[in-house]
Amino acid sequence: MAAKVLVLDLETQRGIVETFSLFRPFIGIDRVIVPSRVLCFAAKWRGSDKVIFDSAWDDADESAYRSMLQHVWDLLDEADIVVTWNGDRFDVQWLEAEFLRLGLGRPTPYKSVDLIKSVKKWFKGGLMSMKLDWSARTVLKDRKLPHGGQDLWQDIRWGTSAEKRVAQKIMREYNEKDVVLTEQLF
Repeated sequence: MAAKVLVLDLETQRGIVETFSLFRPFIGIDRVIVPSRVLCFAAKWRGSDKVIFDSAWDDADESAYRSMLQHVWDLLDEADIVVTWNGDRFDVQWLEAEFLRLGLGRPTPYKSVDLIKSVKKWFKGGLMSMKLDWSARTVLKDRKLPHGGQDLWQDIRWGTSAEKRVAQKIMREYNEKDVVLTEQLF
């Protein structure tokens, strides 16, 4: 039987904190108003055309957040191999921490294939950047979707209803494209 290979990418939302200064502040944990969190994820079973997406756009909707995390937990639990770009240092650590916080436990063990590690090992000397976008441009002649910068996260949280809808659509397309590029590079 062939291994079940899941390609995964997640996006996080910024935290909200109190601070006295905009210049190199030290922000203590008691100044965190809303912690940073997983905003959405995209995943794809290798060989399938379908990209799986789930999100929890609203900071206050704990039910949607728990449902999204359970969804990604179920996918990881089913996977034999999980392919990411910088996932060992980012995506997987975020998910494991949230699974712990929510009392979900760890999914069934899987093999992690973090493509940034392969690129660093085999191609670092010949590539100007270790970013997914650079490898996609160099190898695939494709690129990540531009997202308009930091205002996207601002609009997801604080925008008008119309701005939120547009920002959510852009974020979804951005997240899904990263998964497609990661699978193609794999």
